[in-house]
Amino acid sequence: MEDKNLFRIPISYKIAIGIILVILLQAGMSYWISSAQFKRNALSEKTENIQANLVTLQETLQFLSFNKNNSQLQKTVTSLGAHIDIKEAFLLNENNIVTASTRIDLIGKHIDTIFNLKEKNELKRRINLLRKKLKNILWQSEDAASLYAISPIVLGRSSDSLLRSDRIGTLYIHTDMSLTNYKTQMSIRSRILPEFTILILAGIMLVLFFNVGISRRIKSINLAATRFFNKNYTSRIDATGNDEISDLSTTFNAMAEKVEEQLLEISAREKNLALTLEQRNHALAELQSSQSQVHLLLDSTAEAIYGVDTNGLCSFVNKACLSFLGYENSNELIGKNMHQLIHYQYADGKPYPLEQSYLYKSFKQGQEAHVDDEVLWRKDGSHFEAEYWAHPIMENNTCIGSVVTFLDITNRKQSEAIIQRTQKMDALGKLTGGIAHDYNNMLGVILGYAELLEKSLENEPDKAKFAHEITQAGLRGAKLTKKLLSFSKYEISFYEMVDLNEILQEQEDMLKKTLTVRINLSFDLMPELWPVYIDVSDLENAVINLSINAMHSIAEQGKLIIKTTNLTLNEQDAKNIDLSAGDYVALIFTDTGCGMDAATIDKIFDPFYSTKGDQGTGLGLSQVYGFVNRSNGAINVNSVPKHGTQVTIYLPRGHTETAINSTDNQALSLQDTELKGQGSILIVDDEPTLLQLTSNILKDFGYNTRCAENAQIALEILEKESFDILLSDVIMPQMDGYQLAEIVQQKYPEIKIQLISGFNDDRHIELHHHDLYDNLLNKPFKAGELLKRMRDLLN
Repeated sequence: MEDKNLFRIPISYKIAIGIILVILLQAGMSYWISSAQFKRNALSEKTENIQANLVTLQETLQFLSFNKNNSQLQKTVTSLGAHIDIKEAFLLNENNIVTASTRIDLIGKHIDTIFNLKEKNELKRRINLLRKKLKNILWQSEDAASLYAISPIVLGRSSDSLLRSDRIGTLYIHTDMSLTNYKTQMSIRSRILPEFTILILAGIMLVLFFNVGISRRIKSINLAATRFFNKNYTSRIDATGNDEISDLSTTFNAMAEKVEEQLLEISAREKNLALTLEQRNHALAELQSSQSQVHLLLDSTAEAIYGVDTNGLCSFVNKACLSFLGYENSNELIGKNMHQLIHYQYADGKPYPLEQSYLYKSFKQGQEAHVDDEVLWRKDGSHFEAEYWAHPIMENNTCIGSVVTFLDITNRKQSEAIIQRTQKMDALGKLTGGIAHDYNNMLGVILGYAELLEKSLENEPDKAKFAHEITQAGLRGAKLTKKLLSFSKYEISFYEMVDLNEILQEQEDMLKKTLTVRINLSFDLMPELWPVYIDVSDLENAVINLSINAMHSIAEQGKLIIKTTNLTLNEQDAKNIDLSAGDYVALIFTDTGCGMDAATIDKIFDPFYSTKGDQGTGLGLSQVYGFVNRSNGAINVNSVPKHGTQVTIYLPRGHTETAINSTDNQALSLQDTELKGQGSILIVDDEPTLLQLTSNILKDFGYNTRCAENAQIALEILEKESFDILLSDVIMPQMDGYQLAEIVQQKYPEIKIQLISGFNDDRHIELHHHDLYDNLLNKPFKAGELLKRMRDLLN
């Protein structure tokens, strides 16, 4: 408040200053007008003087020129320099050369050498105009500091009774206007100074007048009002005088007296109310504190809580309950029948009678209840699985209501189902992987000996054909094994970075022909889809299997929509489908088929389970499941009977183009002489028959072989003998092929290593170089593949 008063200006000062500013503005305008008028008059007077002098000079210079008195002509021009305000003057001939001048150094010079470009051009323009009009020309410089004049000098003579004039030159005069301007300014100042002095004195008189007549009286009113504001109601103002300020003072005094009387009356009433209000506020504070603690406790819990009276009407509700049920505020539930709002029917749409509800027994019979397999209904008509507890509220052994606590267990149920399914599929995967391993060993023996038998029967085509059929049967068995391995996580695949959209577009024509015209196939492919790192053949197989399943689920006409999209899953969403949070590409198949119930969904990925009876092998979806697992993804199925099915495959976003491994499928004939070789090979395999077969094949083609039935025996042999190649199975008891390879690489780095396996579960892969994993030879292999691999290693 004090800082504000430092910059206050009394109203008398403001009025006086306002009047003075108006007068000063008027005086300034007068000064500006007078100054302009003075300058015009001075310029006009100066111009007239120069005009008069030019006439005189014209006559003198004409006379002197006529008499050819050049010396007097120069003196006349030079005399112009005696004038205090003439800076320079000179006479120009018709060629613009100076013939006489106030400056001797300019005589004989051309104007091009005297003036700058701008001045020269201006002077020449004026001289050309002078030649046309033969009249004196005057002009002022842009800064008004100089006045220029040029005058024609002509020679008149009489001949043949005719009068004609001959122009002999031009007189140029440059006049300095500084002295004239200075005299003009002094005249203006001598006139304006007294006026400003009178204005200042008038302003001082006005300030004194307003300060005595107005400001002092207003200050006294302000002081009294300030005291009144500060509750000094006895303050009064001197109301002497007969003007508006006196009337204002009288009104203020009357108001102050009235207020003082009323305040005394109010003070007495306040004392009576104070005691009553204090007692009431104390009681309200205690009640509000108790209620706020209860509400705070209820709203801070993650569980949904609501209460009902003996009629089933809602009496209170917490924030979690509103959130779970999709309501915005408690007014939507308070006083409403909760059973009719959230508990009125089962998940399949059948009505749920109130009398059968455990909630009813809670508030009617005082029985506690715990239910974990019912559904509750939201405001928008959707439902969710819930687990709830109902606790009766007892007062004097009488039930007056119930408190209900519930949780949305949808995510928990989904997680439990996923875990059970994953555990079951993992167990089945290990089982099929083990079977495939043994089966591949047997197939390896069958295929190997069949090839050798076929080679030995070259001269007996009929018998060789029998051996060839055995080989073909073995290859078909190998394909079946591959299907079993594709269900497990351990099939050796070729991975690469691909665009799902491109793969789907390449398959579009084939899919349409497979699905026939009764199925309307459409793609909804997201532009700029993220790449994924997968086995393309596995993906194509999955697309075909899912599309054919969709076709079989559609009885007549129907639709199949294949969609791709980018997804970023947070921790909770990823956990629900047993994945890690991050970026994924979703491949979604949506059909309008007959749909499936929950029991069927739990079995569809089981090997050999089929909904088609004898017409299906039951390996299609198990292969899809294996492909998704190997790709570190997840698969989710949503289906409702009679309302179609949606299958969503989640594949991790790819960030590298390095393939995991590849298989060498090159088939070579045993008749190829280039398969022969030389070298020593240590063969390690825990399957004696396959071990002997491999040794026989290599011996027949020129190699020296030594056999070991396990890794320990192989290490003992290596301590005594040297070999070019170690050929070892991966899956062996006690020590597997990767562990053996790690030891051999450290002790015998010159030995080249080739691993073979019909089942690779990535155990101990961190112990060896990845090139062993990438170049794995898969069982069952043909003899030509083995021989080519040996030849390549030795070369």
